[in-house]
Amino acid sequence: MTTRADAQKWFLQWSSTTYGFSGTDGRPWGDDTFMALRQAKNPPSDPWDEGCTVVPLIGGYETLCMIAETLEQAITAANNITGSGDKGHVYITDWRLNPLRDMSFDNTWKTSKWNDTYIPAKDQTAVGLILKLMQAGVNVRVLVWLPVFTMRAKGMGPHIDEHFYLAEIVAAEAQRLGAPGRGIVGLDSRVADPFTATHHQKMCVIRVGTVEVAFVGGVDWAFTRRDAPADPDATGVYKYDGSKLSDLTQPAPQFLDGDWQSGTDMPVPFDPATPAYHRWPQQSAPVHYEAAEDPSRPGKSASDLPDNVYGATKQIWHDQHFKLTGPIVRTIEEQFVERWMDAGNLHELGPYGSRHWFGDQVIFSQKDQAYGANGIVELTPGPMPNPTGSSYVQMWRTIPLRKHRKTGRLSRGEFTIMAGIENAVRKAEQMIWLFDQYFFSRPLARLINAQLKDQSRPNLHVVVILPPFADDNPLDLIHLRKLALNDLVAGLQTGSQLYDRVAVYNTWHPDRKQGIYVHAKAKMFDDKLVAIGSGNLNRRSFTCDTELDCVVLDAAVLDLHQQWLWKCLFPATVWPLSTPRTGNWGKTLFDKFRSTVPNTPTHGVFLIKDPWDTETFTSQTRQVQHENAKGVVRTETVTTITLTPPTVPTQPPTAREQSYRDDYRTAANAGTRLELVGQKGKETPIVDMNGLIEPSSVDLAIETTTSGTAGDPGPPGRLDEIVYLIEGVAGGDKSFPFRKR
Repeated sequence: MTTRADAQKWFLQWSSTTYGFSGTDGRPWGDDTFMALRQAKNPPSDPWDEGCTVVPLIGGYETLCMIAETLEQAITAANNITGSGDKGHVYITDWRLNPLRDMSFDNTWKTSKWNDTYIPAKDQTAVGLILKLMQAGVNVRVLVWLPVFTMRAKGMGPHIDEHFYLAEIVAAEAQRLGAPGRGIVGLDSRVADPFTATHHQKMCVIRVGTVEVAFVGGVDWAFTRRDAPADPDATGVYKYDGSKLSDLTQPAPQFLDGDWQSGTDMPVPFDPATPAYHRWPQQSAPVHYEAAEDPSRPGKSASDLPDNVYGATKQIWHDQHFKLTGPIVRTIEEQFVERWMDAGNLHELGPYGSRHWFGDQVIFSQKDQAYGANGIVELTPGPMPNPTGSSYVQMWRTIPLRKHRKTGRLSRGEFTIMAGIENAVRKAEQMIWLFDQYFFSRPLARLINAQLKDQSRPNLHVVVILPPFADDNPLDLIHLRKLALNDLVAGLQTGSQLYDRVAVYNTWHPDRKQGIYVHAKAKMFDDKLVAIGSGNLNRRSFTCDTELDCVVLDAAVLDLHQQWLWKCLFPATVWPLSTPRTGNWGKTLFDKFRSTVPNTPTHGVFLIKDPWDTETFTSQTRQVQHENAKGVVRTETVTTITLTPPTVPTQPPTAREQSYRDDYRTAANAGTRLELVGQKGKETPIVDMNGLIEPSSVDLAIETTTSGTAGDPGPPGRLDEIVYLIEGVAGGDKSFPFRKR
């Protein structure tokens, strides 16, 4: 049973408690936020929610089916509410939302491609569900990231167009209904200053009648995300049944047949050359589709993943998500309100606003409904939901600094994802189990490494599960990951070429001989804490992009989730732990990982060892003479480096280029001219990872600085030091010494 003492150990506390500040400004949560105001109450409220129920979801199929099912319940509830009053609301945020994302689980086409002849019993595309909510009288608000116009040059054109497509449909439907405030889409560019900063949250709040649910996690309502069975009705194949998600006697979530809406098969709205895609399967009356008849026509989205590793179609994407009920629903609703109300320039759909040349703006689909003379019209959170269970849940976020938000709410940003992970790493004693899309954070890797070397934690073990190949810019991204993994294992003992308390794996489909893309952002600590959301383990998610995690303190929820994950990864291998866990169970689980993952891909095991540290190189130095036009002979020392990069086991194997020539400059006798053999892009200098790939809204001096004050952890560039400098040095006042000038 979770206790208040557990919450005080594992959850973030008020900064006044952690750092001894006076005052009640609610740090480390953002200035003047709903969460921060809890501390100002008399007596102060705790910065977490009790009495919640949490259902962990594995995979996009399970998650999107559950969201669609819950939205259908909300539509039914709204249709049963009589009168013309408020019937409730649905709030949605996504990094990417494709209106034609199929979220259905019981239609005639099952999970295969659409056909013009299909007429569904229920339209459960993303746009179909939004239209039905509006037509049932539910107020819908959607916030999606809008890349600035110039990012079309970086291949973001379809991403931009799909979000305009959604905004135009919602605006037209609100007008048709004669209820202009019924649905509003915000195309949101109110991001941090770096060119590549994004809004990255994935959440949904549904409050209609007795349906009071929130969803938070890694799954966008987008193409590629929904690994689904080829035939959900086939014997022995996992079929979604929301009533059985907590029943361990039922078939576990599995890696399935991939997403038909991925790779080269992503749908194209209104493509006259492809009649089957000219419309999606639309529900018969009473649903109306007039609003969708002539919106803008976005082009076809590019594949999310390299097809030489993940396949050209039916790509398999692994994700994790939470369904939440109880008081946490209001907390997630409040954070949506803060996003909706954030400072920035306001525009509307039309010739000027739609150009979106610049950041720091939001384009609303209905200007007169979204904002008035005094700015954006205030959204008011609903009443506190009743308790539904026994889980404790805390909200962590990244809200970056912005130069146009230097006063008022969120003026110092919020970095509770980074602070919460740092706290949990320091508290873990047996097991840190991570799933992540990137794992670039060297400060985090250094902190975990220090904990592994701490003699007071001899039983701590670490398992990291990553995708086998980067999604784009593989040379740059894999290079960043290699550096972080090297920091993670630096100085650790090895045996049989394996690190004694660290294991790093990639998800792999042995029968298809292709990768499974890990998009999940899941962090599990001991047998206590599980955090799932949008935040990756990298600088961008810690300090730059808008992120949201929900963190559950409940041993029963974590145990269930880990058992389901084990069944997904190793369907033929029995879960090695008893419940409750006893003894040095972290080592037992770690050793079972090590003994179950084979040296070569094997049927029934969906992990392979990450090969980041199998790269080899040789260097040879020679003297080369050059004679110029005047006959003068010059001797030059040339060093040739031959790299053998690691590979992933496609057929034929695919080299995973992950290094730059500068990594080997010292080893190759610095100062000589270097020639590099065996590396793609060998003459390309390392990109500015502090800019395009790993941007920050915080001055990067924070990664090389210590404060020298009492209580300072000390090591520069380690995550606990960075958190201390952000939360501890400013003394709880409104100043912030690491704001970019």
